[in-house]
Amino acid sequence: MRVILVMKLVEMARKSVDSSGIASTFNIHVIRRMLEALRYDGKVKRTQLASKSGLNYNKCVKYIHLLKLLGWLDVILAEGYYCIITQNGKEILEKLLNV
Repeated sequence: MRVILVMKLVEMARKSVDSSGIASTFNIHVIRRMLEALRYDGKVKRTQLASKSGLNYNKCVKYIHLLKLLGWLDVILAEGYYCIITQNGKEILEKLLNV
């Protein structure tokens, strides 16, 4: 079951990637940590998300672009650059936590 879910997520990500190679490689565990941080904290700035996810800032920005392309994360540009988890992202996180 877990392998099938991960393979589906990988396929979704690969279809969403443009020629810039935003998601040439990614780690599903990092995605889970990012989604968990967003679910727990609500709206989070990029630097905070990088810290909570255990990533350096530049790598985190690449993951933010990937998650935005997948529709799992949204960006709010009010009084700063905030990331929030979408309903689709919450559903994916629940699947990741339940495998």
